[in-house]
Amino acid sequence: MSESDSPVHHDHASHQLRLTFLRAAAVTIGVFTVISLLASLVDPTLPPYTIPLQIGLALSCAISFWMGRRGLATVGGLVLSISLIIAITFAGTPKELVERPLGVSYMIAILVAGMVSGASAVLLTSGISLALLTTFALMYGAFQDSSSTYIITTMLIILVSGGLATLIFRSQQRLLMRAQEQTQQAVMARHDLEERGAALQTSNSQLLEANTAQLAMLQTIAELETPAIPLLDGVLVVPLVGHLDTRRMDHLRISVLNSIYTQKVHTVILDITGIHLIDTGVTQNLQELGQAVGLLGAKVMMTGISPEIASTIVSLGLDFNDFETCAHLQDGVGRILSRN
Repeated sequence: MSESDSPVHHDHASHQLRLTFLRAAAVTIGVFTVISLLASLVDPTLPPYTIPLQIGLALSCAISFWMGRRGLATVGGLVLSISLIIAITFAGTPKELVERPLGVSYMIAILVAGMVSGASAVLLTSGISLALLTTFALMYGAFQDSSSTYIITTMLIILVSGGLATLIFRSQQRLLMRAQEQTQQAVMARHDLEERGAALQTSNSQLLEANTAQLAMLQTIAELETPAIPLLDGVLVVPLVGHLDTRRMDHLRISVLNSIYTQKVHTVILDITGIHLIDTGVTQNLQELGQAVGLLGAKVMMTGISPEIASTIVSLGLDFNDFETCAHLQDGVGRILSRN
């Protein structure tokens, strides 16, 4: 029987559990052996070989414990169980073994072999125990007298102990395998959660970057839709193109008023050459812008008024008396230059 560690983690866990059983059994049997040895030292009626036998069993327990520390579960279990069988066999005379309930103690060795060394060790220790018990029973004719019932019962107990030890060993393996599978499932679930968390974090980062880029793009578009261009010292040109909705007018108002305040603008030229349709909503927004510009001490000049726009303003009865107007942007710029 070779003692080797499998690379599979389940085998490693099973091996560690067997080593734990081996060390625990070695310590337990060793303690009882030492106690029996101390009692034997003061009992002169015991056979002379009792003390050496107990010392040998104690040494076997120590060796088995050392093997358990070194990772040799199978070999250590065999050493301990076979030493225990030898100690039980020679604890009394061969006749006492078949006439007194001493043979039942073999099941301890068989259970140790099953829990530590495996099914093969159970077969080995059970076979040795039955062979010894049968040999001594035949030597003293125990099958032919009143001891036959005890011998048969002891043999049955040994066989049951062997089967029980095998079941314990296999149940131990199944439990370890099930625990290992559950552990692996938990680890896989944790890894899956970690991967999902990382993917979610990456997705959130990408979404945040996309939102930031979109906001920057919208800001750029808004600035391009309503640019405020410094033309001369104190003169700001605002070319308007397309439909002037509420969003564009709000951005235009903020941009123009900030430019007036920071650049000390005295004249704002609103060029509506690019506007082909004007209604009451647009004119109201332009009038409100003119009032806000006036509150900052600047004047508004409206340029680029087409004949259609002029007719619409008149037909709607709109009032732009507070605005200085010119047909073309060039005319408005020329008028400002002539003043300077």
